[in-house]
Amino acid sequence: MAFLRVDKKKSGHYMRLLESYKENGVSKHRTLCSLGKVEDFTKEELETFGKKLLELAGKPVETATLTALSEQGRYNYGFPLMINNLFNYFKINDLETKINRKTKVRFDWVSCLKLQIIERLKSPCSKLQSYFNQSDYIGFEEKIDLHHFYRTLDLLSDYEGIIKDYIFKQQRALSEETLDVVFYDVTTLYFDSQVESEESMRKKSYSKDGKAHKTQIVLGLLVDKNRNPISYEIYEGNTYEGGTMIDALKLLKKHYRIGQVVVVADSGMISRLS
Repeated sequence: MAFLRVDKKKSGHYMRLLESYKENGVSKHRTLCSLGKVEDFTKEELETFGKKLLELAGKPVETATLTALSEQGRYNYGFPLMINNLFNYFKINDLETKINRKTKVRFDWVSCLKLQIIERLKSPCSKLQSYFNQSDYIGFEEKIDLHHFYRTLDLLSDYEGIIKDYIFKQQRALSEETLDVVFYDVTTLYFDSQVESEESMRKKSYSKDGKAHKTQIVLGLLVDKNRNPISYEIYEGNTYEGGTMIDALKLLKKHYRIGQVVVVADSGMISRLS
């Protein structure tokens, strides 16, 4: 079998046409001919050699150039692969079965949730834009209807406690870590709206994003010493962040059987505990 080899030497790169053969059961190579130094040829001459070889092989010359190629599609498979592995790792299918038993939901809300998480990680956008972007990803067999995006959010809200408790227990089982150190912080999330309502959690107040004229909500997040999330709570946008600390401690004691608590905090978070 003949093949082309390029040998690198101090003086340049040299092309040789070699042939492989066996002698007494041992594979060997011999030189059929030397084609010279690569640097002695221009790029155009090398391309001409390649086209001639294609012609001799009965192949169309266009395969040697990019002019015959056209893009048929551009898809993202990395994010779906990562999220699918993460869902399998935490056995979210068991959580799906548990929730489906409690509700009459028949659409694939887990796939919808995966897509929304992917969009949040890749480039945060609206649910409507996520609906349009779903064709960019490999791994979603059926197109998700727009109203299922919003129904998934309702489902997550209705079963928020079950979901958070399940994720926490799975995380504990996987890591086998003791919950002894907890970090808590508060941030604000703004909306592109200036309209406040008594029934809504969106309120105007001090914004950590610097959005003084936007409505917002307050988000309190608990994480462990390995930076894994434990739980979160959402408060009205005008809630004093120090006031959420007591609520966070009560949450820990109620759901995670925490006994003695030692609090270390700055003056911005808390002035007095009682």
